[in-house]
Amino acid sequence: MTRWQEQFSTLLNRPLHPPPVALLSEAAASTPDPLIGTCPPTLLETYEAANKVKAGKACGSCGVYPKYILHGNNEALKTLHSIFTRVWEDEVVSEEWHQGIS
Repeated sequence: MTRWQEQFSTLLNRPLHPPPVALLSEAAASTPDPLIGTCPPTLLETYEAANKVKAGKACGSCGVYPKYILHGNNEALKTLHSIFTRVWEDEVVSEEWHQGIS
């Protein structure tokens, strides 16, 4: 098992390469698309996203099971919304969140 762990650790955890100069210059020269919203998520959007969570999944590194999100009351939803809004405004994502999506 250790051998597999070492193999995938080196395979999947490669150093990031800086983006090409052409991509950086195109990004700097681009204009934002007015059809794409840049506001923090609304409470309704948070509610809709929470309803898409599938029950029966394992919890993440935070120990929160998806069923807690699905069956949470309005206070739980408001708490999630405030967390998402703070992350959106601060533009800082917790390191633990990277573990779940990497």
